[in-house]
Formats: sequence, C-alpha cells, structure tokens
Amino acid sequence: MDALKQNLNDALDTRKSKTAAVKVKLYRSDPSRAISGQLILMGCALASFGCVIYYVFPLALLSFNLGLLLNVFFLLILGMLLGLTVLSLNAQPLLEKFVLFVFFFWENAAVKSITAKN
Repeated sequence: MDALKQNLNDALDTRKSKTAAVKVKLYRSDPSRAISGQLILMGCALASFGCVIYYVFPLALLSFNLGLLLNVFFLLILGMLLGLTVLSLNAQPLLEKFVLFVFFFWENAAVKSITAKN
C-alpha cells in the first residue's frame, strides 16, 4: 500500500532506500543553569582533598606527627571507599549482563528477559 502513496518513479525504483532521514534536535530544559551547584561543590571538595594529600601528607612525614599522618591515611581510605562504591554502582549493570550471558546462554530470549528484570 505504500507504493500507491508515492509517485510512479519512486515506487518502481528498487535500489533506492525506503527509509527517510530523521532530523533530531535537542533542547536543554533550562539553559540558564548550565553548571549546577553540586558540580561546583564536588569540584571544590576534590580539590581540597588533593591539596590535603599534596601538602599535609609530606608535612606529617617531615614533622613526625603520627596523629596527622593517621588522619591523612584515614581520609585516603574514606576516599577510596567512596570511589569504589561509585565504581561498583556503575559497573553493576554490565556485570549483571555478563553473568546472565554466561549462565543462561542455552535459554531462549524470554527466560533471559524475565531473569534480567528480576
């Protein structure tokens, strides 16, 4: 029925692509808020964390201040814990798909889909 809606030359041409081009235009919901406050706050927090490691850690080593050194190590461990938590939250969907592929490769697509949704 699609051939009846076109002109004769386009309907008889079999080598021409049948799909039309799609033009997509993206709009920002609120262009006045290009940079969020959370982004600035997180950047300042990470910059201060880097300054503490770069300045306070050598200071604690040179002055033999064990309390300051342990506080810096504690902050490092907390930073690593936060980073690994964010990494695991981002890697979880990929690992779920991999495990689903490894253990359910013989099942049909419906079983894989139901298992993935649960």
